[in-house]
Amino acid sequence: MGTCIVTGSKDKTARLWDGQTGTPVGEPMRHEKSVDSVVFSPDGTRVVTVSEDQSARLWDGRRGTPLGEPMRHEEFGELRRVQSRWNPDRHRILGQDRRGCGTAGRARRWCADAT
Repeated sequence: MGTCIVTGSKDKTARLWDGQTGTPVGEPMRHEKSVDSVVFSPDGTRVVTVSEDQSARLWDGRRGTPLGEPMRHEEFGELRRVQSRWNPDRHRILGQDRRGCGTAGRARRWCADAT
């Protein structure tokens, strides 16, 4: 398999795709609501998805299988636009309202070592 591409969708799924053939890799990565953000870890072994269902999830970056339970962010309330970033140390994930922290946005950090 060549380079993978990851996409998120309003259909409540994220997908891994083979970048050379365009074919899907594994089953869809499912949430209960739209997937707003998908990001590979710096080493490409994991994917984090963030959804309107008020959760972030870790997935195997080669097979799309879940790694642990959803990481909840209920205290954010009804955030609609959340983005995620991996910390350069590869051990933490930042979920942030797209308004940004400097403009009344909120952020949440999760540890990615639990999986």
